Formats: sequence, structure tokens, C-alpha cells
Amino acid sequence: TYFPSTLFGGGAARNATFLFNRDMTVLGGFSGEPGTEGLLDSRDPVAHVTILTGDLGVPNDAADNAFHVMYIDHVSDTFRLEGFRIEKGNAIDGGGFEATGTGIFINAENGRCHPTLVNCEVRDMVAGESGGGIEMYASNGKCNPKLTGCSIINCEGSGGGGISINADLDGESNPVLTNCRMAGNTARTAQGSAVSIVGHSVTVSPRFVNCIFTGNYTPNSQAVSIFLTGTGRSQSEFINCTFSGNAGGIIRLSNIGTDTSSVVFARNCIFWGNAVPAISVSGGNTDIAHSVADFFGVGFFMINFNPNFVSQPAIPTNHGHTDGDVHVQDDSPAIDAGLNASVPAGIDKDFDGLPRFINPSNGLAGLVDCGPFETQASTTAVAPTLADSDWSVYPNPASDRMYIHMNQATSSAYLRVMDLQGKSIFKGIPSGGGDISVDVSAWPSGMY
Repeated sequence: TYFPSTLFGGGAARNATFLFNRDMTVLGGFSGEPGTEGLLDSRDPVAHVTILTGDLGVPNDAADNAFHVMYIDHVSDTFRLEGFRIEKGNAIDGGGFEATGTGIFINAENGRCHPTLVNCEVRDMVAGESGGGIEMYASNGKCNPKLTGCSIINCEGSGGGGISINADLDGESNPVLTNCRMAGNTARTAQGSAVSIVGHSVTVSPRFVNCIFTGNYTPNSQAVSIFLTGTGRSQSEFINCTFSGNAGGIIRLSNIGTDTSSVVFARNCIFWGNAVPAISVSGGNTDIAHSVADFFGVGFFMINFNPNFVSQPAIPTNHGHTDGDVHVQDDSPAIDAGLNASVPAGIDKDFDGLPRFINPSNGLAGLVDCGPFETQASTTAVAPTLADSDWSVYPNPASDRMYIHMNQATSSAYLRVMDLQGKSIFKGIPSGGGDISVDVSAWPSGMY
């Protein structure tokens, strides 16, 4: 656990922050054991959780916590922050600048700021104004960060409880979030419990791919709120995302300016079990297709059947929560229901890091599932001389031993078991029919 020490924006103890104002790579996940410093192969952010905390002063007393746990100031896309938990900032009583962007303030005012954040968790933050988790600020500047594998959890603000994207004065903010989770965030009084997007006569066009929005709460607005004035415009894209268990609804586009070309664009998504089952657009348009939804009359090639989540997230009543599991079950209508052409180039893995475009019946190439997860085949076989019906594997899953059964007593085969990265785990030449036993007790848990 590390504490910030650089005073920024004021001289009080609570102005301490982790300040990054030049390009660098910052990595967490090291064990801290002597002699391991700098050995990148030893990194394991799951086993060695590296925490950047704003819990200054009295432990677990939020009253003296940092206004901004982290401040990223005018860096390029070569800046990389990876493998950290960022937690426990408090700006509920902060004024002006101190009241926004409690977890991470990304500043592009009068310039550019394009950081890359990978496998970071921002959690347990409270802002007095917007951006409880992250503030992306682009006043007369360009703020285009990339977030991959990040989580914004249990953060709170007046608006933009999880993330606030704010641009004006000839600025732009077009962040890209991939495999990210916004859960349990709260907007107390204003818009966007998970994400607030505001553009004053500028372009704000974020893209969300394989992202999850669940258990976010606001009494006044949707999980994602887009607000435009003047000549502001936006094409906010949601590809293979799931919205479920959000109070106040799903997505709202409110354009009170003069440019009516703004669009909410969604493909291969799941919209199910939210408080208000609709997407609200005023002063713009929707372009929604090939998705599973519990609303009618919006979109094309829509599926209006229950996606059968493993555990449906409940709709929060006064504060966000992280309950529920939006993986789909094997009988889900979301399986193979998406459009492959809508998946951005280079996206070949789902939220869990498993292959996309899988036919779950045989493991071969297939159609993409709707939502952030791709249902995998339980058994994969490609053997032109030995049909799938001639052999089987059981039990599935296995924890001690697995058995390969070949129906034909005279069959012989070459058996190879690989992990999802293609590494061979087991090789053998079973023959003579019957059941072949393989000890799997020492194998790491996972899919093979």
C-alpha cells in the first residue's frame, strides 16, 4: 500500500496526490521481495495487490482523505499505468477543482492528455461534484485516454458517479474503454450514475466495448447520460456491452444545442432488467441493432427474450451495489445472436479473455454472442478421421481425473490437450478403445 506525497492544487495535507506529468510506464503487481525489483516476469497483480490509497491521516476515517488520489496531467499515449488498485479518496467537502475527479483526474486543459490504463481498479471514492471515480477534463484540449480491463466500483458523485467526461471551449474527449466494468456507482443528484458525458459546443464520442454496467444508482437520470449544448455533438458507441440492474434506466442523450446529428450507436448488446427499460433520446437519434432488450419499438433485429443471466442484478433503491452475475447460461438467446462485422478490428477476446466468434456446439468459428462474454464449447474436437460422435470426455468439468472414451475398440488416436494460449499440457497416443484416464489434479484451474 502506497500513500501520495506530492501537494498539488493547495498546501493542505489533503491536497497530496500521485502526480504524473510526464510519459512513463508505471507497473504494480510486484511481490516486494528483495532481489525481485525490475523482474517483469515476476509480476502478478492478482497475487500481489498494489494499492494507491487516499486514506491519509486516521486510518479508515474518510474525513481526512485525499481530494485526488491520482492526477494525470498532459501526458501522451505512451504513458501507461497498469496493475493497481486506486481507492479511498474523499472530496465530498472539497471546493471547485478539489470537488471533482476524486480517484483519477485526467487533465487536458489547453493541451492533450492521452494516458493508457490497464487492469486498474478504481473504487470507494466520493466526489463533491462530478467524477467520483475518474474525471476526464478537456477544456480547450483533447482528452482521449484508453482504459482496458479496468473497473470503476462503488464510486459516488453529484453526477458522473463512476466517470465524468467533460469537454468545452474547442476541446474533445473520445475515450475508448474495453473490457471495463462500471458497477455499484451512485450519482446523488445529477446525471449519469455510471458515466456522465458533457459536451459544450465540442465533440464527445466515447466508445465502450465488452463493458458491463450493473447496479448503478441515481434517482434522476440513467446509468449513462450524454448532455450536449451549443454545437456539441456525440456518437457514443456501445459494442457487446451489458446493462442490467441500473436504477433510472439505461442511456439518455439530451441535446439542447443546434446540432441534431448526435447518435447513440449500439450493437451486440444486452439491455435487460433495468428500472426504466428504454433508451431516451432528445435532439438526436438512436442506431441500435442485433441486441437483446426488454423494450420494444427501438432498434432492428432485436431479440425480446430473457437473456438468462447466471444471476440477475437487482435494481438498487438508494445506493449502488455490485451484486449479480451477467454471464449468460447455456440456453441464452444471446448466444450467436450478434453481428460479427460490428466488432471492432483487433477485438478477438471477450471480457474474460476467452476467444470471440465461437460456435459453442463444436468450438469452431461462429457468430459473436451478444454481451461482453462469449460462450465457449465444453468439448472441442477437430479430427477428420475421428468424428465427434466417436469419442467423448467426462466428467466436465473435472478436478481430479478426466476420462476419454472412444466408441470403437479398434480406434487409435493422437491426443493433445492445450490451454487457451495454445500451450500443450498433455500429449499421448491412446489406443485399444475403452476409457483412457488422465490425471488433471495438478493442472491450473481453467479451460482446456
